[in-house]
Amino acid sequence: MVGVDCSPESEQVLRWADRQAELTHSDLVAVIGWQNDLPGVEVANSSPEAQRRMRDALTATITAALSPERARLVKLRLSLGPPVEWLLVQARKANLLVVGPRRPGGIDGLLLGSVAERVASAASCPVAIAHVARHSPTHHIVVGIDGSDCSRQALKWAIGQAAITASTVDVLAVQDEGSRFLMPPYTEWATPQQWVEQLVSDVREDISPADTAAISTHVCHGNAAKTLVDASHTADLIVVGNHGTGIALSRLLGSVSQKIARHASVPVVIVHDHDHPTPAS
Repeated sequence: MVGVDCSPESEQVLRWADRQAELTHSDLVAVIGWQNDLPGVEVANSSPEAQRRMRDALTATITAALSPERARLVKLRLSLGPPVEWLLVQARKANLLVVGPRRPGGIDGLLLGSVAERVASAASCPVAIAHVARHSPTHHIVVGIDGSDCSRQALKWAIGQAAITASTVDVLAVQDEGSRFLMPPYTEWATPQQWVEQLVSDVREDISPADTAAISTHVCHGNAAKTLVDASHTADLIVVGNHGTGIALSRLLGSVSQKIARHASVPVVIVHDHDHPTPAS
């Protein structure tokens, strides 16, 4: 499922979502909610004319973004209600919700708009913030872990994605003394590195044997968000968990994942601890 606002940037978001749908043999559903600034829609938002213009704008965006063969396969969902609420309702039926970062005019800071930021926290399925990669594909996925359930699910999602994209997975556990982010209770292990390797081993036991991928593990020191954002410069995708209030050992994961979603230079997938669909191989 992909949220579309009919801006030029949303064409790139659509292309990323369509590629993901093709990889996972999934339907692609394009969702649009009423916005006062929707291009070409300047009539009362309760009128049939508004619905027609919304559909026309959405169809035109899809046609511009995708090949005729792929465009014909896209299903449309329209609502005259607020975009956030409509996206969250539609996300209950999705394996993945894809949204784009809103870039304020003249600013290249990758600031998320309120729609993307709110659905990234509240959706009942994984959410992809589809930044356009600034470098050539590397077939390399980075996933941040902290031992929480949502980070384990993020790792599962990343391994599944790696299986369908012929990618490697780089697992990062960041020891951030300031926020205590990613500081696991690894005392039964001799080193944090051993803890990370055991966590990866445990996760791999829970996934399909077909989802095999080369995995490397690293324990880093520093600011967690900055470390993972820096890692995006040599990756195709960043995957992180978000569990809101969460457990004590990583209670700030939500804010860290939001920072990564704002500033990464590649798409970011946020996996929650309440719903964990994975890519279908």
